[in-house]
Amino acid sequence: MITFGNICLCVAAIVYLWPLQRMLNTTPNLNGTYAGVAVLLSVVFVSVPLWLCLTSSLVAATARGGFDWLFATRPPQYAVAVLASCAITIATAYSLLGRFVTPPELPASARWLSLWAAHVFPLVVMLFCAVVLNARLFSWMPQQLVRIPFCAVAAVSVLVSCGLLVERSFGPQQRRSDTTADETAPTPNPSQGEPDSEE
Repeated sequence: MITFGNICLCVAAIVYLWPLQRMLNTTPNLNGTYAGVAVLLSVVFVSVPLWLCLTSSLVAATARGGFDWLFATRPPQYAVAVLASCAITIATAYSLLGRFVTPPELPASARWLSLWAAHVFPLVVMLFCAVVLNARLFSWMPQQLVRIPFCAVAAVSVLVSCGLLVERSFGPQQRRSDTTADETAPTPNPSQGEPDSEE
């Protein structure tokens, strides 16, 4: 399991250092009919391999005892690892989208992530997995140095995901309310002019 986790971690590091950094540091071409499709495919083809590998590394780290400090049994540990990875994946994907769209086009919950989350979040998860999977190599490092940043990133990502879910649930209702208010608002009659002032 340790070997598998390290292999996935190495693949994730390659994706992080080459395709992801190239995407973040290249000026996007948003011209053309299929620009939006190209943006979506770019985010998917970078985020999905990266986080599949990091999720696999987190599962391997869990089997190695990376979350023994959180729960006593393995099933809740695996659940936490997978859910945290899913939440961080969502936050990172919206952070990547900020490279291609303006902030008003992003959901309010994800606007503040900008581009920094796409740089920082994967790096924090990779460091956590590397230390847990290679405990002998990193025996000089206190575990809290990787646990605290990982917990912070996971907590922020869960909050962002919950905010996106709330916006997804109540956004259409708000738009329908605004549309109904616009339709019921009285419109001025163009045939009625203002009375002429007496001279």
